[in-house]
Amino acid sequence: MISDNSSLDIVGDTHNIDSLKSILSKCDNIISLGDIGAAVPKEIFLNEQLKRYRAAWKAYSKKDSSVDKNDLEWFRNLNVSSWSTQIDNIIDSGKDFVLIRGNSDLAMIDFFPECKDKLIRNINNNFQFIDKVDLITINNVQILFMPFQKIEYDISEIVKKIVASKKLFVLTHCPAFSSARKEYYIHVFNVLKELSKHHDKIIFIHGHMHPSNSYSYDIDGLPKVKFYCPKAEETFEGFGINNHIIRLNTLSGEFKLIDSVTGKESKFRPLPEKYKYNEDHWNEFDENGNNPNKRV
Repeated sequence: MISDNSSLDIVGDTHNIDSLKSILSKCDNIISLGDIGAAVPKEIFLNEQLKRYRAAWKAYSKKDSSVDKNDLEWFRNLNVSSWSTQIDNIIDSGKDFVLIRGNSDLAMIDFFPECKDKLIRNINNNFQFIDKVDLITINNVQILFMPFQKIEYDISEIVKKIVASKKLFVLTHCPAFSSARKEYYIHVFNVLKELSKHHDKIIFIHGHMHPSNSYSYDIDGLPKVKFYCPKAEETFEGFGINNHIIRLNTLSGEFKLIDSVTGKESKFRPLPEKYKYNEDHWNEFDENGNNPNKRV
């Protein structure tokens, strides 16, 4: 179990079977920031199938019966199969793996009973699924797990367990800035405001945006929190396999960024301010902050 280890590897979204397999081959004690679900071939995001995929997603989430039944069945088969493969690969690896529930993971479980059943049957001491907020202590750090959810988080009991002398890491799927159509960002922001009353330095690491680079940034109103988002794409055209790994030493509380392909240490880049206001994913921008390949 990860609670027994002095070194933890934190990774972002792996919407790609090869991406997760690469992580499993290079790491031992893994914490996923969410979204092993919706693991589809990159080709879908580079052609007209993306429209078909998104229409089916909306149909499942909104119970829309207007979408062609063949498209719904194609969508179901694609996602049930990839979800099963992802979990099989985790179990077969024998690695310690903690999955913090992301929005795509929640969707797979909600959409398809087969996915929920596959998950429940495979949870064990090595594979843990975080579906509720939880605080753990490992050596000289404390880690607050915050799974994706659409309602406010209740941390009233958790704050009583915070030890100010230990480094506090918050690991979650979503960032903490608000967007007009994503209320859960505000829920995360509110948690950080409350945590700031109990700790002077909070390290917040999130997924969801699957950027083409690893970024660090600050947010107005949260001066005690430093934000990090690891790279989870090879290009901004689709889901790649070149994830960055945040390697956390639980004895010192220090962490470094590792390129999963080269094994070399990398660095976080300052997040361009305009990225904070994008309502989709940061990998839609190029190096200059332009959006040449915005998805349809």
